[in-house]
Amino acid sequence: MIETIKPPTDNLYKFLAIFCLGIFLASITAPFLYENKVTEQQLELLRDASIHVTNAQDWKQAGDEMRRASARSDEEFKRLNEAVDKRLKGQLSASEVQLAFEKEAKARSDLRESIRVLRDGVAKWEKETADVEFKRNLLENRKDNARVMRGVCVLGAIVSLLLSSIGFRLWYKRSQRYYDIVARKRAENGPKAD
Repeated sequence: MIETIKPPTDNLYKFLAIFCLGIFLASITAPFLYENKVTEQQLELLRDASIHVTNAQDWKQAGDEMRRASARSDEEFKRLNEAVDKRLKGQLSASEVQLAFEKEAKARSDLRESIRVLRDGVAKWEKETADVEFKRNLLENRKDNARVMRGVCVLGAIVSLLLSSIGFRLWYKRSQRYYDIVARKRAENGPKAD
């Protein structure tokens, strides 16, 4: 059978001393662990913000592509109008006008695709903006909590160290001293004293 650690309940002072010592150790280590977690969150936020800036540059390029597609579409529309005018004047064949229609339709299709990609990208970018802002607010909240936690842990460490030392002192004076005297007499008298 596995033996478990049993709390020192044989003496209240002993329990107070050991329990407060545990609180003291927890009060010292907890702020460092929490600060480590806050630092990890801060690094994650910086990474996400950097990715967000990179995505913004990508969507700026997509916007530039959409403007170029719009200019191409306008240019093809002008060429189509010119081709129709020339056809009406008898200067172009029907196949040449058909080719102008196809180029203009392709340019319109490219423009619609560029607009769709840009809209999707802007929606994604706005979501990322909200996510980064949320993480920034969460990090600020955690930093505030860390400041409060440090204060509470310093107070907890001082109080628990004081209570632990009082507990150890009372434990020794009221019970352990007598156990030590009995143990010393047994050691002096040898095993036959029982």
